[in-house]
This record gives sequence, structure tokens and C-alpha cells, in this order.
Amino acid sequence: MSVELRDAAKKGDLEAVKVLPSNDAQSRPKARGKMALAYAAENGHAKVVEFLIRSGSPVDERDQRGRTALMHATGKHQSATVAILLAHGASLNVRDTAGWTPLCLALMMKSTDIAVSLIDAGVGCQAVNDKGDHALVIAVWLGNQEVVQTLLDRSVPVDGQTAYKALATAIHWKHLRIVQSLLHSRPDAAREGERHLSLFLKQTLSAEGERHERQRGETKLALMEIAAPPTDAELADLVRILKKHLPESLSWLRKHGMDVNPKGREARGAFVKTMLREDVSLPARIAPVLQEAMNKPNVP
Repeated sequence: MSVELRDAAKKGDLEAVKVLPSNDAQSRPKARGKMALAYAAENGHAKVVEFLIRSGSPVDERDQRGRTALMHATGKHQSATVAILLAHGASLNVRDTAGWTPLCLALMMKSTDIAVSLIDAGVGCQAVNDKGDHALVIAVWLGNQEVVQTLLDRSVPVDGQTAYKALATAIHWKHLRIVQSLLHSRPDAAREGERHLSLFLKQTLSAEGERHERQRGETKLALMEIAAPPTDAELADLVRILKKHLPESLSWLRKHGMDVNPKGREARGAFVKTMLREDVSLPARIAPVLQEAMNKPNVP
């Protein structure tokens, strides 16, 4: 690609782009360069983008980072050129060398309108970044209510475990409106937390990551208490697991006169909560945040 074409595309000089040789507009990028189409797209020059595509510039040509014109336009919040690229069939699910998709870039750059456009265009929402996160979880983490609601309203496929991860993330960051939306649209999210609680507590057998796993268990317990209470049989199982794997806390409870052989639902529930709280200082914010979200129908 010539310097002249690059500069004309950057500036949006359509007349200059038109007079350059057509094969120059279609030439591949240099090892460390971008296509003229990418320069025009990221600078928001819609007419130049339209002309270059119609003149034969490959809409999905990649640069050295594996990014297409759509990715560059997304990274610079250029909604108009994104719309043109989508209209000309730009790939929605391409990944760059870091494993990020256009939707991941839109979310991370907080380009909500572009993210919604991609969702409406049918972009894949599973594993949109290098960590394999679902778009819903990323949007929740960022506190992007509009994208979260769009995903829920469009019935984008989300399995129960992902829905629970999104709910736990919203609780952790105190995104109350998102907590409300998830509880309303995906009640299975809380049930999924209940289903996995015993499993996560059992994983505390491993010394490595023990604290982390217990804290994840605590979050699930908070959800169970408010949104999906455990059965008496499940509480009895938790009592057994905690007595076996947290002997130091058990000794502490005996020392302070607490019944370490609880009978009945209420006693078992108190035992489980106390064991977790005394062992790793149950984060006081978790249950109150969820309770606050459920009790306030119109969080500002």
C-alpha cells in the first residue's frame, strides 16, 4: 500500500483515494501495516470505506495483530463505519492474535451501541475473549446494563452455570439493577449456585486455592439463603462436609459453646453460616447486596 493511499484513507480524502490505481487499493498490507480500508474505518470515513469495498478491498483483510477493519472501527467507537462493514458481510466472529472477537472489543471499549449492533447481527456470544468468557459475564463485570438487558431480551443462549457466574459477578460488584434483571430473567442462576455449593466446598480438600474455593462457596450460600433456600437434607450434607474439612473452626465453635451436632433445619443453617463466617470471615457485603437489589424495584 502506498503512503499516498494510506494518508488519503486516514484523512477521508475520497477524491484522492479515487485517483489512485485500483490495484493499489487492493494490495495486501505490509508486515507491520494495515489496509487502507482499516485506516478509513477507524477514522470514521464512511464514504471512503464504501468506495474501497466496492473497488475490491477485502472486507476481512487482517493486519499483523490479526485485526480486521471491523475490529479497528469498533476499537475507535466508529458506529457508522461498523454499520457499513456489517452491511458488506464483515465477519462477526473473527479473532485477533490475542483471542479477542469484535464483540469483546466493543464491550471492553464500552462501545455499547456497537455491541448491540453486533448482537442484533447475530454475533456469537460464547467465549468472546481469550479466557473463554461469555459476553454476558463481561457485560455484567463492566456494569453495562444496556448490553446485559439486550442479551437477555434477545434470548441469547446462556447455560445455567454462565447465568450464575453473571449473577455472582453482579453481586460482587454491587450492580443492583443487573442483579434484578438476572433474577427476573434467569431464576435458574440462583438454583445453579445451590446445585454447585457442595461441590465447591468439597474442593477445599485441596490446600492450593482453598480460601478462594470457600469464598466462592460463601457467595453461593448467600444466594441460597435469599433466592433458593437449600433443603434440610442439603444442609445436613453441608454440616457433614464442614465438620470433616474445617476441624479448626469446629474446635472454635465447641470452645464458644455452640452445638456442633445441630438437629433441624434452623440449627443446621446457623451452623453452616457460622462455620463459614468464622473460618474465612464471610464477606458482609454479599447477602445484603442481593437483598437490597431484591427489595428495591427501582434502583437508580
